Amino acid sequence: MKTDVVFENEKWWQEHGGEWGSIVDDRKTKQPLYSIQEVMLSNYFASIPQSKVLEFGVGFGRHIEYLKQLSNIEIYGVDQSSTMLESLKERLDAGEDLLRRMILIEPRQKLPFPDNYFDVVYTVSVLIHIQPKHIPEIIKELIRVAKHRIIHIENNLTNEQALTAPDHNGCWAHPIIKNYKDIGYTAEILEKVVNKQDIYVVDLSKDKRYDFNISPVTIERLYQIDKLVLPHMQFLEGEVGWMRKELLQRQEDRLQLSTTIEELKSEKVEFIEQVEQLKREEKELKDEKQQLLLQVEDLETKNQQLFLQVGDLETKKQQLFLQLEYLETEKQQFQSMARQYEGMLNEVYSSAAWKLITRLRKSKLLYMLSKPAISILKKKEQIIVKNPESDNLLFFRNQISDKALKPVVAIHHPDWLGVSNSTNELFEETLQLREVYSQEEAQEIATLLYKAAVKKVVFSGFAIGYPWVIRSLKKINPEMKILLFWHGNTTHMYEDYSWFRHQEILDMCREGLIDTWGFAKKSMADLYENLGVKTAFVMNRVPIYLSKWKKEQISNKVRIGLYASGTTWNKNAYTQIAAASLIEQAELFAIPCNERMKQFAGQLGVSMHGIEHSISRDELWKSLTQNSINFYVTFTECAPLIPLESLGLGVPCLTGPNHHYFSGTELEQYLVVHSPDDPTEIARKAVYALENKEKILHLYVEWVEEYNKTAEKSVVDFIGK
Repeated sequence: MKTDVVFENEKWWQEHGGEWGSIVDDRKTKQPLYSIQEVMLSNYFASIPQSKVLEFGVGFGRHIEYLKQLSNIEIYGVDQSSTMLESLKERLDAGEDLLRRMILIEPRQKLPFPDNYFDVVYTVSVLIHIQPKHIPEIIKELIRVAKHRIIHIENNLTNEQALTAPDHNGCWAHPIIKNYKDIGYTAEILEKVVNKQDIYVVDLSKDKRYDFNISPVTIERLYQIDKLVLPHMQFLEGEVGWMRKELLQRQEDRLQLSTTIEELKSEKVEFIEQVEQLKREEKELKDEKQQLLLQVEDLETKNQQLFLQVGDLETKKQQLFLQLEYLETEKQQFQSMARQYEGMLNEVYSSAAWKLITRLRKSKLLYMLSKPAISILKKKEQIIVKNPESDNLLFFRNQISDKALKPVVAIHHPDWLGVSNSTNELFEETLQLREVYSQEEAQEIATLLYKAAVKKVVFSGFAIGYPWVIRSLKKINPEMKILLFWHGNTTHMYEDYSWFRHQEILDMCREGLIDTWGFAKKSMADLYENLGVKTAFVMNRVPIYLSKWKKEQISNKVRIGLYASGTTWNKNAYTQIAAASLIEQAELFAIPCNERMKQFAGQLGVSMHGIEHSISRDELWKSLTQNSINFYVTFTECAPLIPLESLGLGVPCLTGPNHHYFSGTELEQYLVVHSPDDPTEIARKAVYALENKEKILHLYVEWVEEYNKTAEKSVVDFIGK
C-alpha cells in the first residue's frame, strides 16, 4: 500500500539517491570508517551458518558488492529510493537472481516478508536519515522479520535524540538502546572500532552461532586505524587545500607583478628580484608538497599492510576452525567405532561359537588330549601351561568351599576398589566375582549359591554377565531375593560401560527380577521410586581409626593429598592442583598421578609427586596419614569413602557438595566446598580447616557415631528381614 505522505528527508533521497555512490567513493579514499564497516560485516557474515540476511536501506549496494561473494548467506536488500536502486543496478555486477532480491519499498510501510524470514537484519548509516518519531515503528518491523539478530552500525551512543545536521533535509542522532528498551528489547554495544559510530546488537534468540567472534585484537587494531589515519587524512586534506589556495594567490600576484613590471620599467631590477624570490618559494612549496605526498603514500602502504595482516589472521582463524571440526569428526567416528565393537563383542560372547570355545577350554578330555603336546612344549620351550580350570569360576568356587555362608551374601567386582571397600564395610558376608562371559558359567555360580542355602543376594556394583547370574538364580529358586546396590549416578551415563549396565538393571527391575534397587545417593533413589521401582537409600559407613596409624611428619611444608584424581573432568584434578598453588608452602602428593598433572602443577609453581597406579587399602590409609590435609573435591561422587577414611585416620579432608555427608552440621562450613570449580574457595577452605583441625576431628567423632547408627539402619532396611 502506497503511503500518502512523503516527508522531506525521504523525498531528498528519492530525488538525489543516484548521486550518493560517487560521493561515498570519494569519502572512502579519505575516511577509514567505510572500509572498517566493510571489514566488520564481511568478517561477521563469513562466520555464521547458512542464513538469509536483509540490509534495510541497501542504497547503491556498497555492502552487497562484497557480501554477495559469501556462499553461506542469501542476501536481500530494500530501499525507499528508486534512484538509489537504479544506481545499484548500474554499479553492481550481479546476476538477475540477486537483483530480484533488491526491492523498492514504500516509506514506513510493512516489509514484504513473513515473520522471522531473515536470520539477520542490519543497517549501516541509515537510521540517521529517519525522523525520530518514525524510529519505533521501523525497528518493530525489523524485529518482526528477524529471527536471530539485528545489527545497527549507526550514530554514537546517546541518551537523547538530536538533530545533528540539516544535510539531506535532516540528519538525527537516535538513542537506539532506549528505543529498543521502550518496546521491551535489549540492544547492546560492541567494542568500539570507529570514532564516529557505534555497533549495536539486538539478540532475538540464544543461538550462539550468530555471535560476533572477531578477535578483540582485530577490533582494537581497526580502532587504531581509525584513530591514527583519520586525523592525518583530515590534516593533509586541509594542508593541501591551503597550499593550493596559496599557490593560486601567488600565481595571481606573479601576474600582477608582471603587469606592474611592464608599466614600471624603471623598477625592473627590483621586480625581477621579487619574481626570482617567488620562484624559489614556489619550488620550496612544490618540494614540501612532494614530501607530503610521499608521506600520504607511506601511510597508504601501512594501511594496506594492516589490511593484509587482518586477512592473514582471518585465514589462520579459519584454518583453526577447520582443524577443530576435523578433530571433532574424528572423535565422533572413534566413539561410533567403540560402540560398534562393544556390540560386536557382546554378540561374540552370546554366540554359539564362543559357548563352544568356553566348553572346550573347560573340558578335561581336551586337557588330557593336549597333555602330550603340552609336555613336548614344556621340554622344548620351557614354558608354564596353566590349568584351564584356573578361571573366574574356579576363583568363585574356592571362596565358598568348606564354609557355611550366611543367608545374605553381597557380591562385588574385586578390581573396583571403591566399590569393594564400600561393600566390605556394609555387609557381613561378601564374595568377589569378575565379569561372567557365558550362561553356563552363570548357571554354575547360581547353583553354588543355591546349594549354600543363600536366601538373599546383594549385587554391589554391576559387571558384565551379572544379569545371567540373576536370571539363573531366579530360575533355580523364584523365592530368592535379589538386591542391587548402585554406587553411581546419572553423570556416569556418558561412559558406555555404565550406560549398558544401567539399561540391563532397569530392564530387570521392570521384569520383577530385582526386588530392591539401592542407591548411595538419595536423589537417585527418589528418581527411580518416582518411576515405580522399589528403591532404597543405602549410606556408606566407616569405623574411626584415629589410633590405628602413627602420624608421620615427612615434610615441613603443607602436604596436600589428592586421591582418585585420574584425568577426567568429573574427578576435578586440575582445579584442585590450582587450589594448592594458592596455599603458601604447599606441596602435592597424588594417587594416581600422571605427567600432565605434574606439568600443570609446575606451571603454577607448586611441587607435585605421587604414584601412577592404584594401591591397596592399607597402603592408602597409610598414605592418608602422611598429609597435612587431603582433597577429594569432585563433581560426581555419590557417597565417597575417602573423605570419611581420611577423617577417621585423623586428617581433615575437603569434599564437594554432591553427597549427604555433614549436611546441616558445623562440619559443613569446614569441609564442604560448594563451588568445586573455584580454586580460590578450595584454597580458602583448606586454610580454614588446617587452622581448626582439632575442632574438626572432635566434631567428626561426634558426627560419625550418630551417622554410623543411621547408616547401619539403612543397610538393615535395604536387606529387610
